[in-house]
Amino acid sequence: MSPEQGKPQERVARAREVVRHLVKALKIRRLYGAKNVNANGAREQLGRELASYLDVHGTLELEVTRDSFALEGAAVYDEPSQEANLAFGLYLGGVRELTVSQGVQDDELEGLVAILADNRAEDREI
Repeated sequence: MSPEQGKPQERVARAREVVRHLVKALKIRRLYGAKNVNANGAREQLGRELASYLDVHGTLELEVTRDSFALEGAAVYDEPSQEANLAFGLYLGGVRELTVSQGVQDDELEGLVAILADNRAEDREI
């Protein structure tokens, strides 16, 4: 076990950074489309952040609640607006945990981003 694996606050901080890049990649993809250079760059940056996290911790396991993502009980994503809240849409769909394991491929990450980007608040029935 690396020294970093033993520090819960570091694990949470790094997970928060991965989720921040995920949200950024989704926003840019929705704004510019999947083929845009900015959308591709944001997804690639997400991939680097995620790979870095997974290299140290092996797995990213996020608890999905009605309005947040949590890691080990600590919020790593929280959005008060239901319309903009990524967690809310997943929660309504029955998702209670989001897990990404080491070895995730670029096409799998692209698929996740595509699915989440298409899960727009205005398309959901609340």
